[in-house]
Amino acid sequence: MKKLLLIILVATIKVSMGYAADRASGEQAKQAGAGNGSSAVKKFNSAVVAEKAESREELVGLVGKLHEDIEAVEVNRDLLKAVRDKSIDWKTRFLLLERVEAGDKKKITREQELGLYSDALLDTGEHKEVRKRAAQALMEPSRTEPKARKALEKAAKDKSLPGDVLWSVMVSVGSSGIDDVDALAGLMNREPKTNNDIGINLNAVRALGQSKDPRAIGMLFKILDESQPDSFFNMTALEQLSFIIRRGPEQMEKLRPMLTPRLMKLLDDRSYIGASRQKAARMLLRMNERKAIPLILKWVKPKEEGGGDETDITWAFDILAEFNAKEVIPDLQEAITKIPNDSRWEDNKKVAERLGKKYPEGLSVYKGLQECLKKLKGEPYDKKHVGLPWEYD
Repeated sequence: MKKLLLIILVATIKVSMGYAADRASGEQAKQAGAGNGSSAVKKFNSAVVAEKAESREELVGLVGKLHEDIEAVEVNRDLLKAVRDKSIDWKTRFLLLERVEAGDKKKITREQELGLYSDALLDTGEHKEVRKRAAQALMEPSRTEPKARKALEKAAKDKSLPGDVLWSVMVSVGSSGIDDVDALAGLMNREPKTNNDIGINLNAVRALGQSKDPRAIGMLFKILDESQPDSFFNMTALEQLSFIIRRGPEQMEKLRPMLTPRLMKLLDDRSYIGASRQKAARMLLRMNERKAIPLILKWVKPKEEGGGDETDITWAFDILAEFNAKEVIPDLQEAITKIPNDSRWEDNKKVAERLGKKYPEGLSVYKGLQECLKKLKGEPYDKKHVGLPWEYD
């Protein structure tokens, strides 16, 4: 159960970055041919209006239904004019904007394309769904294109921006970052009233990890110090600091004096889920901070001796095996022998009984602990049961 909660926590932070459904629909709208721009747009507009779609989900569904009409629209300057033409139904303009992004035979320049997205996002008279779609279209280019990054930064600083539009902006900003850390600080300090508001705040934290402003790292440390372990803010700050130290040895060494004591402190935290301490341990492993070994070993001790939960035990075995900490072999061996009578494994015992397997030998998690121990001893071991999911670091 704890491991499931951890997966949900990490997935929640990660899922807040994506628009998978919109991306999939956009792929269906790729350029397949050419036609008379003006007449094709008029025909498409009539088809969209006739469908009476209202929600974003219904609009996305129209991409497949009206794909022939969409494909007839050539991605050229006439199409750019149509997207800006408010006499055309906003739903049509939403789908045409998506057409511009998805087209692979564009007769427009990159500058013109980014200008369209930027103008649509910053146009206060534009429908909010079109503005949200424009924010999405700016996500990828904002990582390398100053024009796209500037548009997102300007939108993020606009205090009059509708909340759901700001949410879309901040998903893109969280992915690419902006350099105005004062603006990000203001967004983080907003009092969240809805799930969207929480997403805005968290994406502001994510954006700090991409910011070129040297103050951004200090702000991440401040968030780490002031937030509760296992909270979304704490985990998001840890994720960003983890990304930063992975950029290269120089960056890791620069952060080491400030980061190491904070991570070491988290190892002794005993919050329910344990996401922050487990993340901290993996970061310390990446930094090869061997002084973390005794604190990680403590996780496998009995609860009354300050030990962790069952997920902490499995993480500890994997991390200590990666450290090649041969000095802890006796402790890990003792921990394995105590598992059958350890109350922390009660849920696993019930799983074994339900599956008709011998406890604990029949469970894959127990097999993993044994294989980690074999690795430490220098014995042949099954690699599929040993190792860390580095993609989460």
